[in-house]
Amino acid sequence: MLEFSIPYYVFWHLVIAALFIFSIITGSIGLYSKEKSFVYYSGYSFVLMCYIFLKSPYQLSFVEFIYNSRWSSLNWYLQSIYYSLYFFFFLYFLSINEYFKRLHLRYKQFIQLLIAVSTLLFIVSVGFNSIGVFEAYYFYAYIPITFLMALYVLYHAGKTPGKLKYFFITGSSVYLLSAFIAFFLSIALAQADNPSDLLLSLTKHGGLFYFYIGILIEHMIFALGLAYRVKEINYKVISSYKENENLKIQLYQELEDKLYEREMEVKTLTKKAEREKLLKIKSEFEGEINKLHLTSFHSQMNPHFIFNALNSIKVFLIENEKEKAVYYLNKFAKLIRKILEASRNQLITLEEELSIIELYMSIEKIRQTEEINFKIDIEDQVKTNQIKVPSLILQPFIENSIWHGLAKKQGEKNIFVKVYLNNNHQPELCIEDNGIGRKTAKELKSGRLLKKKSLGLQITRERLEFFNEKENKNYRFSIQDLENKRGKPIGTKVFFYFEKKTSSYFSAG
Repeated sequence: MLEFSIPYYVFWHLVIAALFIFSIITGSIGLYSKEKSFVYYSGYSFVLMCYIFLKSPYQLSFVEFIYNSRWSSLNWYLQSIYYSLYFFFFLYFLSINEYFKRLHLRYKQFIQLLIAVSTLLFIVSVGFNSIGVFEAYYFYAYIPITFLMALYVLYHAGKTPGKLKYFFITGSSVYLLSAFIAFFLSIALAQADNPSDLLLSLTKHGGLFYFYIGILIEHMIFALGLAYRVKEINYKVISSYKENENLKIQLYQELEDKLYEREMEVKTLTKKAEREKLLKIKSEFEGEINKLHLTSFHSQMNPHFIFNALNSIKVFLIENEKEKAVYYLNKFAKLIRKILEASRNQLITLEEELSIIELYMSIEKIRQTEEINFKIDIEDQVKTNQIKVPSLILQPFIENSIWHGLAKKQGEKNIFVKVYLNNNHQPELCIEDNGIGRKTAKELKSGRLLKKKSLGLQITRERLEFFNEKENKNYRFSIQDLENKRGKPIGTKVFFYFEKKTSSYFSAG
């Protein structure tokens, strides 16, 4: 029986604790962020921990049972699994799919093949109590193959752009060096007839002491690499947000340019008095637009809505439909005033919010080629003038219903808003449309060449979270996809809950 030194006990406990902590932390981050590099690193650390646990310096009965039974091949099988997970970690940590797509696919298929072969031979060795089968496979096939594969991996890692490759190459090199030192020292001791004192000292405990040191150094380097990857992901998110902001500014500039072009066209078709009137209207419009620029982030109003509404009004003027132009101009001006008033107040009543939505829909209707049936139904028991809500909180959902739900739908189009008391006598609000549904809308969006990520729902969640914390409320919303008996999408429902208890729960089911 081997006699273990105190440093060996210390390093064994340290490695077990470190691997357990790394597997839990990276696994949690991976499940939350959906980043596969964290998930595979967690699996790699966990399986490696299980392997190290079998090298326990304590006389554990179940460990002795494994080594002295048909299950002894588990020692080699665990090594084959964590090496495979290590190669998966390489693919996603360095984003190989972005730079070498065909190589990514070949690596993935080869790793899956190795796992399948290792698992099959392990089952055979256990089932037929033939330990030598898996041991021979591991030493004469798996080790040479994975060694060459590791060199191939390091070669391609060096060709990937960015700084992440340095963390991977350094950590992997330290690990491979320590693993091979431990391996060859163990082989040297096993083959020596009369080992020297120096060899006995170097190979004490089978060289595992050096292996443990390599594992600790490698995991510290990889932890730094994963932290750096998180930094890169955050940078990409921020860059995407800035790009969206720049696109919004560009759209506003295009809006102003097109307004100017329309103005010049109208000037050639009207008399002097009408020209002066249009100049006055343009001045008023530009004043309203400039005010809207100051509150565009707060209201999240789509710039295409503003341009198309103004364009429609000017078409009425060109076609001498002055009554319609004045009617919709008044509606538009009233909507803009209400938006500006709401933007100056963090809270408004639900009654005011619904009146803004009504105005918004009346403007949207002149932009639609087909009529949209819109109705607001409020139960008598609900006092909408006593319910405080964050200003302009419902507009993004109405806009989504129109442009993602109803725009591509044929036939009757409906948007119904209902305010009522639920079974707990708490006020609720429901927005229901009979559009094409979120799944179909997402499929149509995925086919576009230009894809822009919508931030509307995320901003709404953050606004409600801030409101709940400040006002000690539990306002939240949930989204329900409507389907018929055959599972075909027939619309979407959005539920708003106006509760008093404090909670940070949000559902987007």
